[in-house]
Amino acid sequence: MRSVVIFPSAYESKSSYRLKKPHDSVGVIQSINAQLNNFVSALNEAGAQEYKLVSGLYGEIPVGVVRLDGVQYEYESMMTNSILSSLTDRRAKYDKLSKRGFHLVCFSK
Repeated sequence: MRSVVIFPSAYESKSSYRLKKPHDSVGVIQSINAQLNNFVSALNEAGAQEYKLVSGLYGEIPVGVVRLDGVQYEYESMMTNSILSSLTDRRAKYDKLSKRGFHLVCFSK
């Protein structure tokens, strides 16, 4: 089976942030969201070509290994501080996605 590495190829963000005030972290969150959106976009391009995410890692950037599977896939991202609170707080969204055949994949930083 053919495997491919997926990662965010380009996204706009500042390279560094000063976190002196609580609202200063907004730039960091926007940067992470831009990076994840680009990553999910790359995953969806691969998924449309019948590649399935089989492994992933999130260090400085998210990286995924996809493998040709013969079925189309669609990916979506959610960011949370805690998996447990996220599962509780977003149950309706998970239920809706689960009924469409989505599965939860966790990337921990």
